[in-house]
Amino acid sequence: MIKLIDILKEIGEISSQPYEYSYDGPNYRAYFTTEYDTKYKVIFKMVDGRMNISFGVIYDSDDDPDYEVITNKGNIYRVMSTIINILNRATSEFKPDEIKFDSDNRRIKLYKNYIEKNLKGYNITKETPFNLLFQRNSPISK
Repeated sequence: MIKLIDILKEIGEISSQPYEYSYDGPNYRAYFTTEYDTKYKVIFKMVDGRMNISFGVIYDSDDDPDYEVITNKGNIYRVMSTIINILNRATSEFKPDEIKFDSDNRRIKLYKNYIEKNLKGYNITKETPFNLLFQRNSPISK
């Protein structure tokens, strides 16, 4: 018998296989497509040592992500595993001092669980209903 506490412990674990993705570091973006042909775009912008992260679904050819859509395809674990992989790759490459993750208040707790458990080298320093702020654990030696 599965207990609710066991299900809640799973939230934030990235044991699900991530999707294959294309990574374009110089242009601060990555793309992936799910088995349901849902296309995602991940955007990471560097501003004064802070990396701003956002992602959404792409529906048309203009490449602008829809940040509000809820797909309800049952693949949230694989989607979040992919986002975490991309985020860890981008932070390893660009080494930001801070990371800001924006979302809506319906999803921010889910994202917090994933990012907090799986983002290497950063701790959460601020949480609001619409964003999370993470700071590097130790300064980068130069």
